[in-house]
Amino acid sequence: MCGGKAGLRRWRGGFTLIELAVSVAVIGVLISLLLVGVSAARESSRALNCQNNFKQLTLGLQQLVDANGERYPSYSKGFDGPSCSSVTYHVASHTLGINSDDTFLFGYFYRRGSEDRTLIHSPSLFKCPSDSVTEYAGSYVANVGVEIWAPNDRWHGPFGDSPTSVASVSSGLSNTACFSERIVAHGVKDYPASMKIFSIAAGDGPSPWRRADAREFSRSQPDAHAFNFSGQVWYNGAYGHSVYTHSNVPNSEIVDVLVLGSLNATSSYGGMISARSRHPGGVYVSRLDGSVGFVSSDVDIEVWERLGAAR
Repeated sequence: MCGGKAGLRRWRGGFTLIELAVSVAVIGVLISLLLVGVSAARESSRALNCQNNFKQLTLGLQQLVDANGERYPSYSKGFDGPSCSSVTYHVASHTLGINSDDTFLFGYFYRRGSEDRTLIHSPSLFKCPSDSVTEYAGSYVANVGVEIWAPNDRWHGPFGDSPTSVASVSSGLSNTACFSERIVAHGVKDYPASMKIFSIAAGDGPSPWRRADAREFSRSQPDAHAFNFSGQVWYNGAYGHSVYTHSNVPNSEIVDVLVLGSLNATSSYGGMISARSRHPGGVYVSRLDGSVGFVSSDVDIEVWERLGAAR
């Protein structure tokens, strides 16, 4: 009898420290996997909304073109002004009824004007859900071509210095980009160095400036005249705000360059402004035929160039 009792072992409830540590580690891994999945699902939803925005914007452009004699608007003044008004502004004016007769609002005057002037709030249609977009900013920008300034050669996009006809797009509507994305700047601090905009006075270099010149400038003077207002005013028809070029691949590490009449000028001659987005791995692009697709940041530069050229 006594031997039988001595053989009994007492069971103690609870976890040992090792077991508890392992359990906490496993739970931590599961939570991290869950958060990654939730984050991916949210980005997928935002990307889908962004794609739908592109479809609506491009449809609005087609309606605008149909109503104006099968012509694409100028990137800086539409069909008949106001001066410094963006392509997206004219789409919104035609399809959403957003309008302003106050030419004071356009161009760079918003920085210098009296405070009683009312800026135009950007429609939610023009804001990428993946980016943090301010009330007057816009994410979607118009394609002005491949070279920095080439209004009369084959490297120009569908939106030139003056309205262009649909018939002049010899590269084909399905092969020509009309809109892509720009990350909206909230100041230099939150913008990686490659996404700043460097300004060049047109008289300080070759004439005309080409992207090879701008690339060399961005490499040799990485801190020269850096400023940032990318996309901050959605209706401003200017290189820094509402257009982009196919000079470099999307999300390029090459610094953007803006060519000004002078470093204090209120208008630009051209620029090398890359498409950029907060979407992982690339940008959305819509084409003149209405189709929308995602283009990888690793796209071949020659393919990207052809997509940007209307002729």
